[in-house]
Amino acid sequence: MPHKYVCPGCRTESSPYELEAGAQRHGQRHRDEFHGGDHPIGETIQPVSYQLDLVQARILAAIVAVVVLALIIKVL
Repeated sequence: MPHKYVCPGCRTESSPYELEAGAQRHGQRHRDEFHGGDHPIGETIQPVSYQLDLVQARILAAIVAVVVLALIIKVL
């Protein structure tokens, strides 16, 4: 599941990272650059629900259709 870094002090959040470690590294860079390395009160690493864009949804639908078709052909 993707994760993002959220800094309530700056009212900013990172783009989602595939791994939580990516969001943590983003947070460390943010703290170093904008907060002198200190942790702003309330900063978090939050899970982000995965959302497919239209192109990804179409690709997934095509793959599922091919798999289903292959299973039907195999059964016949």
